[in-house]
Amino acid sequence: MSKVKEFAKLAKTKATKVNNVVHIKRLFAIDEDRVGGSTPSPSSWPPGEMEDYCDTYCDEFGCTYYCFVWKLDEVYSSILNIGAPLVVAYIYDAVGGEYVKRVNDVMLAEYFEAKESAGIEIAFGIAASIKKSNGEISFSIPSFTMKLGGDSHVWLDYYKTFFEGIDFDNEAILAIGMKGDFAFAKYKLQYCYTFLFWWICTDTGEEANMTLARPVIKDNKIVPWDDVDRDPDDGIGITEEVFKYIKQNWKWSADHTEYGSIRVTVFTISKEINTHPLLSTSMAILPILLSEAPEALPFAMIASATVGLTKEEQSAMLVECYISIKSEYASNTYVWANYFYSPLQFEYKGNKYYVGALYVDALIGVA
Repeated sequence: MSKVKEFAKLAKTKATKVNNVVHIKRLFAIDEDRVGGSTPSPSSWPPGEMEDYCDTYCDEFGCTYYCFVWKLDEVYSSILNIGAPLVVAYIYDAVGGEYVKRVNDVMLAEYFEAKESAGIEIAFGIAASIKKSNGEISFSIPSFTMKLGGDSHVWLDYYKTFFEGIDFDNEAILAIGMKGDFAFAKYKLQYCYTFLFWWICTDTGEEANMTLARPVIKDNKIVPWDDVDRDPDDGIGITEEVFKYIKQNWKWSADHTEYGSIRVTVFTISKEINTHPLLSTSMAILPILLSEAPEALPFAMIASATVGLTKEEQSAMLVECYISIKSEYASNTYVWANYFYSPLQFEYKGNKYYVGALYVDALIGVA
């Protein structure tokens, strides 16, 4: 058995700490009610355990199957069936709303299609702050809460156009996203192996704080969600809380300035911060889970749960913000836009990447 443990420790050090074959049923059971879109049972959320890495070691004495498994230790906060923003646009100016009235509309879009035979699934990644046994802290995407497959199956196709004078008439925060279940929890890493007829697990000394998300599904579709916050400074509302948290704690992108209109997409983010298609966009769920912002500050890096594709394919995913100025003002009215990305990089499949958020800070100005 000592040989097995020695090998497993070596494999743990060298292996990529993401299980590429995790499927939804291996993470948690889904009730029939949940698939139908009803309020899900809290008993399966957050998941009680998640595989990190599994393999088989064989020698002259036989073969031993082993896994590193994240076991749920403590649930800090958990909520079910609530909307969370995936695309956000904060529209404002520096002159009390005068220039905002020059905006014609803001179009936000989200589209996800699975092409499983080509290796393209929609994955909900877990952002984790991992504390090793020696006290060292690292950040990674250790697993998924859900993967959605199927061939040419569109899981989410939703857009909403917000018109100035109808949906908003001064500075506002506009958002679309999805309904989901969200959790912030602590997990401990265990090393588990087979011995004769038993499955034996021991603690490794590693633990992690994780943000987790899974979508609400109805009729084989992710349930969309949208919101308008017409008073971004009143301290009320999910969209305001989430946007301001990310704006204060995450990095700002390079400036994007255009006259007449501007478009920022998930591909803009992916290219500019050079990240993986799984990590180019995310939902900032931690501010929703923790009512007091000071409690969340130490975990600003893991504020979001990622939503993306397991393999890059532009035709299978679009997350977009498009802002258009009224034609009579287009020649001298600009949109100065920035999006946000995580303050630190996360390890995924042996490489480190930033996590993006298509939360757009859009200042309207006049030349």
